[in-house]
Amino acid sequence: MTDFYGKTRKPDGYDHRADSVIRHARARPLETRRRLTGILAALEPHWHASGPLVTLGFCFGGSLAFELARADRAVAAAVSIHGDPSTQASVSAGATDAEFTMIHGGSDPLISSESISSFTQEATAAQLRWQLIVLGHARHSFTKREMGGSNWAMRYDARADEMARAHAAAIVDLHVREAR
Repeated sequence: MTDFYGKTRKPDGYDHRADSVIRHARARPLETRRRLTGILAALEPHWHASGPLVTLGFCFGGSLAFELARADRAVAAAVSIHGDPSTQASVSAGATDAEFTMIHGGSDPLISSESISSFTQEATAAQLRWQLIVLGHARHSFTKREMGGSNWAMRYDARADEMARAHAAAIVDLHVREAR
Protein backbone atom coordinates (compact mmCIF):
# COMPACT_ATOMS: atom_id res chain seq x y z
CA MET A 1 0.00 0.00 0.00
CA THR A 2 1.44 3.38 -0.95
CA ASP A 3 0.50 6.94 -0.08
CA PHE A 4 0.27 8.81 -3.36
CA TYR A 5 -1.05 11.97 -1.70
CA GLY A 6 2.13 12.58 0.31
CA LYS A 7 2.64 13.48 3.94
CA THR A 8 1.56 17.11 3.67
CA ARG A 9 -1.26 16.73 1.13
CA LYS A 10 -3.30 13.82 2.44
CA PRO A 11 -7.04 14.53 2.65
CA ASP A 12 -8.75 13.54 5.86
CA GLY A 13 -12.16 12.68 4.44
CA TYR A 14 -14.28 11.92 1.41
CA ASP A 15 -15.28 15.49 0.71
CA HIS A 16 -13.58 17.76 -1.82
CA ARG A 17 -10.27 18.06 0.04
CA ALA A 18 -8.73 15.41 -2.22
CA ASP A 19 -9.79 17.16 -5.43
CA SER A 20 -6.67 19.31 -5.86
CA VAL A 21 -4.36 16.30 -5.52
CA ILE A 22 -6.46 14.26 -7.94
CA ARG A 23 -6.73 17.10 -10.47
CA HIS A 24 -2.96 17.66 -10.33
CA ALA A 25 -2.16 13.98 -10.90
CA ARG A 26 -4.71 13.55 -13.68
CA ALA A 27 -3.66 16.76 -15.46
CA ARG A 28 -0.04 15.56 -15.56
CA PRO A 29 -0.24 11.87 -16.46
CA LEU A 30 3.39 11.53 -17.53
CA GLU A 31 4.59 13.01 -14.23
CA THR A 32 2.13 10.75 -12.40
CA ARG A 33 3.44 7.70 -14.26
CA ARG A 34 7.05 8.60 -13.38
CA ARG A 35 6.06 8.95 -9.75
CA LEU A 36 4.21 5.63 -9.76
CA THR A 37 7.07 3.75 -11.42
CA GLY A 38 9.41 5.30 -8.84
CA ILE A 39 7.18 4.02 -6.04
CA LEU A 40 7.13 0.59 -7.69
CA ALA A 41 10.93 0.56 -7.96
CA ALA A 42 11.27 1.54 -4.29
CA LEU A 43 8.94 -1.28 -3.22
CA GLU A 44 10.49 -3.99 -5.40
CA PRO A 45 13.36 -4.92 -3.00
CA HIS A 46 10.76 -5.61 -0.31
CA TRP A 47 8.68 -8.11 -2.28
CA HIS A 48 8.79 -11.65 -1.05
CA ALA A 49 6.46 -13.16 -3.62
CA SER A 50 6.89 -14.12 -7.22
CA GLY A 51 4.31 -14.09 -9.94
CA PRO A 52 2.55 -11.49 -12.00
CA LEU A 53 2.16 -7.91 -10.84
CA VAL A 54 -1.50 -6.89 -10.79
CA THR A 55 -2.46 -3.36 -9.80
CA LEU A 56 -5.88 -2.75 -8.34
CA GLY A 57 -7.41 0.44 -7.07
CA PHE A 58 -10.68 2.01 -6.03
CA CYS A 59 -11.73 5.49 -7.21
CA PHE A 60 -8.55 7.61 -7.64
CA GLY A 61 -6.55 4.46 -6.88
CA GLY A 62 -8.20 2.81 -9.87
CA SER A 63 -7.12 5.68 -12.09
CA LEU A 64 -3.59 5.29 -10.73
CA ALA A 65 -3.66 1.52 -11.32
CA PHE A 66 -4.38 2.21 -15.00
CA GLU A 67 -1.67 4.89 -15.24
CA LEU A 68 0.92 2.51 -13.75
CA ALA A 69 -0.09 -0.21 -16.22
CA ARG A 70 0.27 2.27 -19.06
CA ALA A 71 3.80 3.08 -17.88
CA ASP A 72 5.41 -0.12 -16.64
CA ARG A 73 5.74 -3.27 -18.72
CA ALA A 74 6.12 -5.32 -15.52
CA VAL A 75 2.41 -4.87 -14.82
CA ALA A 76 0.44 -7.89 -16.05
CA ALA A 77 -3.01 -6.49 -15.28
CA ALA A 78 -4.72 -3.42 -13.88
CA VAL A 79 -8.15 -3.34 -12.29
CA SER A 80 -9.98 -0.06 -11.71
CA ILE A 81 -13.09 -0.14 -9.54
CA HIS A 82 -15.19 3.04 -9.84
CA GLY A 83 -12.12 4.95 -11.02
CA ASP A 84 -11.80 7.22 -14.04
CA PRO A 85 -10.12 5.11 -16.74
CA SER A 86 -9.34 7.94 -19.15
CA THR A 87 -6.02 9.72 -19.50
CA GLN A 88 -4.63 12.80 -21.20
CA ALA A 89 -1.67 10.76 -22.49
CA SER A 90 -2.97 7.75 -24.38
CA VAL A 91 -0.65 4.84 -24.99
CA SER A 92 0.12 3.51 -28.43
CA ALA A 93 0.17 -0.07 -29.67
CA GLY A 94 2.97 -2.07 -28.10
CA ALA A 95 3.51 0.32 -25.18
CA THR A 96 2.21 -2.15 -22.60
CA ASP A 97 1.26 -5.80 -22.37
CA ALA A 98 -1.05 -5.26 -19.40
CA GLU A 99 -4.68 -6.29 -19.38
CA PHE A 100 -7.05 -3.52 -18.28
CA THR A 101 -10.31 -4.20 -16.44
CA MET A 102 -12.68 -1.35 -15.64
CA ILE A 103 -15.46 -2.16 -13.15
CA HIS A 104 -17.96 0.67 -13.32
CA GLY A 105 -21.25 1.53 -11.68
CA GLY A 106 -23.93 1.91 -14.34
CA SER A 107 -25.51 4.84 -12.46
CA ASP A 108 -22.24 6.56 -11.51
CA PRO A 109 -22.71 10.28 -12.20
CA LEU A 110 -19.08 11.14 -11.38
CA ILE A 111 -17.35 9.07 -14.08
CA SER A 112 -18.68 10.41 -17.35
CA SER A 113 -19.63 8.35 -20.36
CA GLU A 114 -17.03 10.43 -22.23
CA SER A 115 -14.32 9.14 -19.87
CA ILE A 116 -15.44 5.57 -20.44
CA SER A 117 -15.60 6.12 -24.20
CA SER A 118 -12.18 7.78 -24.23
CA PHE A 119 -10.68 4.75 -22.49
CA THR A 120 -12.36 2.22 -24.79
CA GLN A 121 -11.16 4.18 -27.84
CA GLU A 122 -7.61 4.36 -26.44
CA ALA A 123 -7.61 0.65 -25.59
CA THR A 124 -8.96 -0.36 -28.99
CA ALA A 125 -6.55 1.88 -30.91
CA ALA A 126 -3.58 0.61 -28.85
CA GLN A 127 -4.72 -3.01 -29.24
CA LEU A 128 -4.78 -3.48 -25.47
CA ARG A 129 -6.43 -6.43 -23.78
CA TRP A 130 -9.33 -4.81 -21.95
CA GLN A 131 -12.81 -5.24 -20.63
CA LEU A 132 -15.47 -2.98 -19.21
CA ILE A 133 -17.78 -4.47 -16.60
CA VAL A 134 -20.81 -2.30 -15.88
CA LEU A 135 -22.80 -3.05 -12.75
CA GLY A 136 -26.31 -1.74 -13.37
CA HIS A 137 -27.75 0.84 -10.99
CA ALA A 138 -24.54 1.07 -8.92
CA ARG A 139 -23.42 4.61 -8.12
CA HIS A 140 -19.94 5.93 -7.45
CA SER A 141 -18.13 4.48 -4.41
CA PHE A 142 -20.41 1.44 -4.46
CA THR A 143 -17.76 -0.56 -2.56
CA LYS A 144 -17.50 1.86 0.37
CA ARG A 145 -19.81 0.66 3.12
CA GLU A 146 -19.33 3.92 5.04
CA MET A 147 -21.00 5.84 2.18
CA GLY A 148 -24.37 4.45 3.21
CA GLY A 149 -27.24 5.50 0.98
CA SER A 150 -27.80 9.19 1.60
CA ASN A 151 -25.59 10.73 -1.11
CA TRP A 152 -27.08 11.37 -4.55
CA ALA A 153 -23.83 10.52 -6.36
CA MET A 154 -22.22 7.94 -4.09
CA ARG A 155 -23.96 5.01 -2.50
CA TYR A 156 -22.84 1.70 -1.06
CA ASP A 157 -24.28 -1.29 -2.92
CA ALA A 158 -23.56 -4.63 -1.24
CA ARG A 159 -24.35 -6.71 -4.33
CA ALA A 160 -22.24 -4.54 -6.66
CA ASP A 161 -19.43 -4.56 -4.08
CA GLU A 162 -19.49 -8.36 -3.95
CA MET A 163 -19.58 -8.65 -7.74
CA ALA A 164 -16.73 -6.16 -8.23
CA ARG A 165 -14.54 -8.00 -5.76
CA ALA A 166 -15.36 -11.34 -7.41
CA HIS A 167 -14.46 -9.96 -10.86
CA ALA A 168 -11.21 -8.49 -9.51
CA ALA A 169 -10.30 -11.77 -7.78
CA ALA A 170 -10.99 -13.67 -10.99
CA ILE A 171 -8.59 -11.42 -12.93
CA VAL A 172 -5.86 -11.93 -10.31
CA ASP A 173 -6.46 -15.71 -10.27
CA LEU A 174 -6.33 -15.86 -14.07
CA HIS A 175 -2.98 -14.07 -14.21
CA VAL A 176 -1.52 -16.21 -11.42
CA ARG A 177 -2.59 -19.39 -13.28
CA GLU A 178 -1.18 -18.08 -16.57
CA ALA A 179 2.17 -17.31 -14.92
CA ARG A 180 2.63 -20.89 -13.70
